Parts: sequence; structure tokens; C-alpha cells
Amino acid sequence: MTSVDTVSDDVSDYETDAGAYPFYAHLQEHRPVFWSDRLQRWCLTRYADVQAAYRDPHTYSSRTFATRGAGTVLDDPARDRVVDTFDRQILFLDRPDHTRLRRLVSYAFTPRAVESIRTYTGELATELLDGLRRRDFDFVQAFAGPLPLRVVSRIFGIAVEDGDLYRAWSDSLTLLTESGRSAEDLLAAFRDVDEMRDYLTTLVEARRGAPGDDLLSRMIEADADGDRFRTDEIVAMAMLITTAGHETTTSLLVNALRLLLPEPEWAGRLAADAGFRRSALEETLRWEPPLQFSTRVTTAEVEVHGTRIPAGAPVALVPAAANRDPRTFAHADRFDPERNPNPHLTFGHGAHACLGANLARLEADVVVGLLAREHPGLRVGGLAVRKASPLFRGFESVEAGWGAR
Repeated sequence: MTSVDTVSDDVSDYETDAGAYPFYAHLQEHRPVFWSDRLQRWCLTRYADVQAAYRDPHTYSSRTFATRGAGTVLDDPARDRVVDTFDRQILFLDRPDHTRLRRLVSYAFTPRAVESIRTYTGELATELLDGLRRRDFDFVQAFAGPLPLRVVSRIFGIAVEDGDLYRAWSDSLTLLTESGRSAEDLLAAFRDVDEMRDYLTTLVEARRGAPGDDLLSRMIEADADGDRFRTDEIVAMAMLITTAGHETTTSLLVNALRLLLPEPEWAGRLAADAGFRRSALEETLRWEPPLQFSTRVTTAEVEVHGTRIPAGAPVALVPAAANRDPRTFAHADRFDPERNPNPHLTFGHGAHACLGANLARLEADVVVGLLAREHPGLRVGGLAVRKASPLFRGFESVEAGWGAR
């Protein structure tokens, strides 16, 4: 792409390995505030602008779900119920609702809290990999997808035997972010997600009568200054964290496998040096953000770099671009697993910083260390199919197998 002005179908390369990064780099230099016909949003691409917007929830509101339109205007009761649930998710709330709900659940995702899941994560990774020995397999479908979903399901108390069904529902939720889907596909996806909503509602009501040692039960019992979760709020929170949590962690695991483990020097250090492993994973997050942008809506007219964005306009804050801004990162287009400091915005910033960031980091640390130490023969094959989503930078499938690197 040589000129933004000549591109009618902008942000269109997200299904390639190069992605939209060259397009974003051009925007940063020439049109840092850009209206995307493809995304139907104003895009902020420079690091300082994206960070400032994250820090200003008063001007850049998170009450965006109605603005996004859920990707369709289908008239269907299932769609209406799903949209209503999404509208209650913490991701789409401002203060004081956002503050209240985050306070009631954030304790479960502190570094100390998620550390308790480390042993289980390692045991599960070993179990899954042992079952894949001596054959080629799809790294996404057989490992990187099931592992984070089972981890977060354990935290929420979702039964293992329901895992495949729950993952199918989660995939349908992700499909709602994809472009070019037919009305029939979207309607089927909404009905699947409505089944997820109904499943979680039933599960929450069961926990009210018989609490367990899980996050759903603790959310039911949680009380902060007289505030308690309602059932619809618990369902909305569970739907968000279980789906977004496993989707982003799956992408992180795949990207780590593709970017880090094929390099013999890095693989050895990943196995033995926890500090290098953390640094390398942060660089993986900077280089390939699983979530390419976050949407806000302006509460008043705002001017950025001489461009006026009207009140009530949808705005994409684009970490995928900001993370490669040469104004913030030296040699921004170079993948450097020793990069320090690395203030990437992959998990957002400010009040809406990702709740599950610590869990994703822990899972990736466990898995990458295990692969580097005990499975040096794992290799990535030639076929990798990306998701057709401008929002999630992920994979449908990645060939993997055992043999020499």
C-alpha cells in the first residue's frame, strides 16, 4: 500500500502474515487520525494518542455496544437477548457501573490469585501434549484452543464435559466480529451465543442453591459496600471473561510458538531463564496483539492532530498500530525478545485495562517454558489459517508436528 488515499478497502490485509501493520505505519506518519470505511470508526494509531484516550474515559466512553450494532440488524429474539447481555458487560460500561463491577471481581485476577492455577495449567498442558505424541496435529484445535478454555472454565466452575460445547459457543461469539458473514451465519451465531447465555444463567442459579469453590459462587457471595452481583451481571461477566480470555490466550500461545520456539538460541533461554521468557512473551504481545483495537464513543467533539471527531462518533483505539510507533519504541519494526522497557498497550491501559492479563501471562509462561524444556521436537508446519476478523488477530488452525526444527 503506497498511499492511504488510493485505498478504498482499507484495513483489508488482516488475514495475511503482514496484517494491517504496513497500512497503520503509513497512517501514523501521514494521517494519524483516520476514518476507516472498513471498520466504520475513526482510528487513532499513534501511541501517545491511544494511551491518552485510554486515560480519558470521560471523553472516550466505553458505552459502545449500541454504536457497534452487534455487527447486524437482524430481527430475532435470540439476537435481542444477546445484545442485552453484551450491553451489561463490564467492557461496555463507564463509571460508576464499571467501577462497582470491576471491584467485585478483580481480586480473582491479581498476580497472587492466578498463581494458584499454575500447577493445574502445567499438568493440563502436559496431559494434552502427551496425547498428541507421534502424530501431526492442529496446534490451535488440539492444544492452544482447549488449554486456556479449560483453565478459565475451572476458575468459573464450568464442567469439563461441557468444554467442547462451550468452545463452540465461544467460536460463534467470535464469528460476530468477522466481516463478510451472511445473515444466515450471523443468525446462527446469535442463537449459539444465546444458548451460552442460557447455560450460564442456569449454572448461576444452581450455584445459588449449592455454592462451590469457584468464581461463580464467589461472585454470588461477593459484597462490597452493600453491592452484590445480579444474575444477569454475573452471566455477562462470565461470558466476557471466558470467551475473551481463552481467545486472546490462544492467539498468544500460537504466536509464541511461531515467533520464539523455532529459534534454537531463544528456545534454550526460554527453557532456563524465567526473566528472558517474560521479556520474550511481552514482546510477542507487543508485536502481535491478539485484540487489534478497542472501540470507544466520543461524548463531545474532540480534535486530534487538527482533525475534528464529532460527538457520538465511534473511535478505534488501535494498539496494533501504537505498539509499533517509532516515537515510543526504538526499532519498532524489529521483533526483539529482550526489549526493555516494553510499555505496549496490548492489554489496554487505565481503568479498563484487561482483567485477565495476569492469567494470560501465567498460562503463556507455563506453556512456553514446558515446550522449550520438554518438547523441543515440536515444530510448526506450513499451513496456518487466520481468522477472518479485523478485531481478533488469531488463527483458525496451525499445522504442527514432531521432528527436527
